Amino acid sequence: MATVAFAIEIPLGWLTLRWFPQTFPDQATLDTNVGWMLSQSLYTVPALMLGGYIAAWLAPRRGLAHAVAMAIVQDLLTVVVIFEPPHPVPPWYWALALVMTPPAIIYGGYLRSRPKAAEQPVTAPDRGGM
Repeated sequence: MATVAFAIEIPLGWLTLRWFPQTFPDQATLDTNVGWMLSQSLYTVPALMLGGYIAAWLAPRRGLAHAVAMAIVQDLLTVVVIFEPPHPVPPWYWALALVMTPPAIIYGGYLRSRPKAAEQPVTAPDRGGM
């Protein structure tokens, strides 16, 4: 999950600094830009979903439970980072991360662990009490 996000963020940040040097003269300016921070969700949320999906795939019997556990651990790690300043991001960003991370991870786990159509029991159609 983190590997995917960083594999996108690092080159994207580098390209942004090269393409828009007047707007972003240095890394600190980029890191504190609200548009940049919000744009990170475009690849971070799918990466979180992928992490939840992989957690569920690795534990086929209790996949969703493992995705939930992963979401809890990720939020706990975020809280640890919050209390280890300095940070270039404002408090609202941390709040957004704490709120958005668990649903994305759990949804990824749900996508992997949900019952498939072929696995669901076939029932007879309702004949209206006949």
